[in-house]
Amino acid sequence: MAETQTTTAQPSLQRFIAQIKTKSLARPTRYWFRLTEIPEVMQNEGSNALENLSVYCKSVSIPDQTIATDTATFPSYTEPMPKGKTYGTFSASFYVSNGMAEYKYFEKWMNAIFNRGTARVTYKNKIIGRCTVEQLDMEGRCQSLWTFYDIFPTTISSLKFDYSSANQNMNVDVTFGYSYFELTTNSTLSVPESVSKTTKSATETTSSDQGTSAQNGNEVTK
Repeated sequence: MAETQTTTAQPSLQRFIAQIKTKSLARPTRYWFRLTEIPEVMQNEGSNALENLSVYCKSVSIPDQTIATDTATFPSYTEPMPKGKTYGTFSASFYVSNGMAEYKYFEKWMNAIFNRGTARVTYKNKIIGRCTVEQLDMEGRCQSLWTFYDIFPTTISSLKFDYSSANQNMNVDVTFGYSYFELTTNSTLSVPESVSKTTKSATETTSSDQGTSAQNGNEVTK
């Protein structure tokens, strides 16, 4: 008679706990938004404005990715067939300080894109910038880095003043257009809770193109 082999695999809950202890889970509250390349039309704004944008970034939404499909028809059935890939919108929400510095920064950027007096649009190479979104672990080390290229604001949300909104902070949502973005993982970039410039080394990079501009994002609270 053949011997019956027994398995000693851990229960799924114990395996899950062991994985969490060694790898941990990504936290939506551990992130850092940063404008890393300023457009030519905004060069005179200074570094303090950039630091405030990073500190005051309430939430940021990484674009979704979708496989576009067509329906293939066969004699007795139909099935979806992939035909391409589309990319969603990129947006961020910022707390607004007294004096509206955050709102005015993006408003000035948009005014530099389109000159109301001359009714002309500025050349694209003068109005585009670059930004990064860093996903941090509990020690402040960057685990994933999204880099968005050729960004510019396409929409600034309205600001609502309301007596019933007592004890609430004012926010402004900004939608960005972009050419494409790259995701870099397993980075050794370390970003503490203050704005600091560090170096990064990537071991894996994936890229994606985008044909449309971005909209409202999912809220994340730091």
